[in-house]
Amino acid sequence: MKQIFLWLLWIVFGVLSLSVYAQTGVQWDQMARLYGLIDVLVQNTPDKAQIVLDTLDSYDRPDTSSAKKRIIVQIRTYIQAKLAQATAPVATPPAGYPTIPGDQLEWVLDVLHMEWDESAPIVVMEFLDFQCPYCKRQNDNKVLDELRDVEFPGKVRTAAAMFPLTGKRHELAQVAAESAECAHIQWGIDTYMAHKSGLYARGLLPTMNIIRRVAADNGLDADRLQACVDEWYGTAWVAAQKNLGIALWVRGTPGSVILDTRSGAYKTIRGAVPIEVFMDEIEFLYKSVQ
Repeated sequence: MKQIFLWLLWIVFGVLSLSVYAQTGVQWDQMARLYGLIDVLVQNTPDKAQIVLDTLDSYDRPDTSSAKKRIIVQIRTYIQAKLAQATAPVATPPAGYPTIPGDQLEWVLDVLHMEWDESAPIVVMEFLDFQCPYCKRQNDNKVLDELRDVEFPGKVRTAAAMFPLTGKRHELAQVAAESAECAHIQWGIDTYMAHKSGLYARGLLPTMNIIRRVAADNGLDADRLQACVDEWYGTAWVAAQKNLGIALWVRGTPGSVILDTRSGAYKTIRGAVPIEVFMDEIEFLYKSVQ
């Protein structure tokens, strides 16, 4: 019981210490430590996880700052997902599909900034470059939005992941990718996705002036976002996402990966393809673990 109390105490302390999460980009390691404590709690005494959820609810008051509210939602969602994993039956991946081992799956999901229903079992990842015309076309056609909201509501969640290319015609891709991560640091997933669409809407030359204009259009502090880019706060996350793409056999942009989080099975799709290609793979993966 004493050990459980200590875990709870450290989790609560972590929530309080992360209340400035939206203002700076240096708390990712603290989040990792906090998630580690939650992992231990759920693994050893899952019935006590409700104590943590109740404690988080007590912090979610009308006068709670928006920064702390985001942390509370993030941690609550993480605990609920871990509890679901702990009680879920073991799924068998479809034959012939590569799989991500269970001990690596959590890292994969943590690297991504995901949209929509956390309980949706299928994740569609879009690895992109801000100077890639085919990425722009896929973004403008709202392919992932249609998969998530129209074709597979409740079954699919989506994630945009940075995969900046190098060389001629991609000289601005790295900084643009880091600016997206800095947009996420400032205000979270909605602003991250708005920043992505805003950059594509202004063409394929994401100079710092363009980046600042898009930030201002989305209600961000352009000076603060540029300072975040200059200080390389987004660099590690861009590298982590690109390394993830490489590990999943993405070799160019757009590269998409359809992942079934129940079995770890995934399918990599190269290039901008018709939406029907996505739909067939999603349907197959979803039904294979029914």
